[in-house]
Amino acid sequence: MEQKLISGIKKITLNSATFKKVEIAPTQINIFYGNNGTGKSTIARAIKSNNELEWKAGKSNIDYSIMTYDKEFIEANFQNYGNLRGVFTLGEANVTVQNLIEEKFRQKNIVDKNLSEAINASELKQSERNTLINNFQNKCWNRTKEIRNTFIETQAGFKRKIQFAEQVLTVEPIEHSLTGLKNFYEIAYDKNARLYPLLKQAGKVKKLAAASYGLTVLKKPVISSSDTPFMDFINSINAANWVRQGQRSFLTKCNFTGILIKLIVSFTIYNL
Repeated sequence: MEQKLISGIKKITLNSATFKKVEIAPTQINIFYGNNGTGKSTIARAIKSNNELEWKAGKSNIDYSIMTYDKEFIEANFQNYGNLRGVFTLGEANVTVQNLIEEKFRQKNIVDKNLSEAINASELKQSERNTLINNFQNKCWNRTKEIRNTFIETQAGFKRKIQFAEQVLTVEPIEHSLTGLKNFYEIAYDKNARLYPLLKQAGKVKKLAAASYGLTVLKKPVISSSDTPFMDFINSINAANWVRQGQRSFLTKCNFTGILIKLIVSFTIYNL
């Protein structure tokens, strides 16, 4: 019987897993078969790691290109491409890339899900906001019908509920007497009211300065003082508080109609 050709590996000694000093003398072609756990993968790992291998004389692992086609090689170099049966990604680098792609797709799915939930939440909030705004506009409009009709001339520019509600939001609510508002309204929109022209500038005042009549009066500063005939009159009728309140409320106001509109709107807010 002819002797089998000895391979570059003269002897393999297994000392891992369940094996202890188990020796194998391989030839050029070797077939190992058996159930799981019989040592096939253990032999492949021993060859791949050059662990306890005895090479023939004058040879070592650097003289050969050692390649093992085992389960670990398949897992590292072959991967199913998506859900396509029979389509594989070949090569360790390609498998790594494919795993990275799948991970990115997984992350994308999570981001898409979060985005969809955020959009749904935003649309829900927007719908709730629109409902609240619409309810507010209707409430302002419906509850002020009587007072708007009473002061109809003040409603120019605010004859739609949206415009009216927006105007309500700009005014700080203050309690007012309805009777007082009506008095203001009748004065401000009196069709028979007389219009007075604005005061003209005095122009050159040299002649006025040279005039002798009333010169002492003109030289006197116009200031608020308690030592005047007017204040004597106010004090005599106990109206100092009334004058002071009028100064605070109207001294800096220049548009009587504008004052009335703000009073109407303020009255509306207070009674909502």
